[in-house]
Amino acid sequence: MLLKCVVFIALLASGVVGFGQQQEEAESPPSAVASAPTPSIPQQPWYHRPEWVNVFVTGAYVIISGITLFAIWRQADSMGVQTGRMSRQADLMNRQTTIAIESVRVSREAADAAKASADAATAQIQAMKDRERARFQLELTDLDMNPKTPVSSADNRIQWKLTLHGQTEAHDVKGHLIACVNEPEGHPSFNTHWDEMPIPTVISPSNREWSDKVDIEDLTATGDYVNQMLVEKFVVTQEVNPLYVAGCIVFTDVFGERWRLPFRRKWQRMSSAMSFPIRGKWIKEGDNVEQKV
Repeated sequence: MLLKCVVFIALLASGVVGFGQQQEEAESPPSAVASAPTPSIPQQPWYHRPEWVNVFVTGAYVIISGITLFAIWRQADSMGVQTGRMSRQADLMNRQTTIAIESVRVSREAADAAKASADAATAQIQAMKDRERARFQLELTDLDMNPKTPVSSADNRIQWKLTLHGQTEAHDVKGHLIACVNEPEGHPSFNTHWDEMPIPTVISPSNREWSDKVDIEDLTATGDYVNQMLVEKFVVTQEVNPLYVAGCIVFTDVFGERWRLPFRRKWQRMSSAMSFPIRGKWIKEGDNVEQKV
């Protein structure tokens, strides 16, 4: 197609040049005076004529222009091919990006499912441990306080009972407690007069209950005798200074985990009558929950 265009342009250019020459010959008037005979000059070949120089030059321009147009066409076609390749490469990259995003989403969902499964397995294991492991409960027998008797009297001693719950043993068991009037933390014997609870270091489900009594500290936080404080305050205000039992149990379960059970009980008066003994009951105060250590 390009070659046909080149040939057509060349023919058109040669035709234009020939037509121009014919017009010039037609417009020139005939000579009225007969010219003198001229000697005959040998006729030159047609390709030596000056007008054909224009034809040759025009044809050369046409050929050069055709070559240039062909080169431009080839370059445009190459750029179109490259554009198509780049478009296909962009589509491929978009598909790869979409696949990568989908892979990330699937991986995230798989990770979330694995985490949920692991959490469920951990929860099941922990539930099994909580069901099987050793746990303790401390109970205090209701106390009828009699200020007329010495504090060291058996009537004013506090009885406790420690019970093992769970299906497995508790190892390395230790217990400490103190009984005193007013806040135990402010008592001068709080850090020194902790009574060791007479319990074995290993307690099993077959022998799960242990009990004993604890003496009330002779002195209060103010340095007065307990029975004197009780009697004087009861006679004047019909109230009784608060009595506390505080302490903790530490042990290791069969899974190797160490636990600490703090306890704090306050004796609360029940009877308002001015009679002896003064009846009361124990209520929980503060943190009485097992803690892992």
